Amino acid sequence: MVVKGEGLNRLEAERRLVKLYKAEYERLAGRRGHVDALRSMVKTHKNRYNDLIREVREERELARPAPGRAPARGTAGSGRAA
Repeated sequence: MVVKGEGLNRLEAERRLVKLYKAEYERLAGRRGHVDALRSMVKTHKNRYNDLIREVREERELARPAPGRAPARGTAGSGRAA
């Protein structure tokens, strides 16, 4: 699950990067396609991309339930013996 979470963090950071540099993305995507446009933008704006990943990680960390607390879903009638 950690790998999946990190992938989602990167996707969100890429989405935010595209939103910040929309004109640049559209110019690159028209010539190179989506994947190469993203690759180029991440390389060009590496510091900003790293900041965005950090922001997304912090937001997701705050959204997680506190340690020791049961998750809200799937707790009642889960079939597990106590």
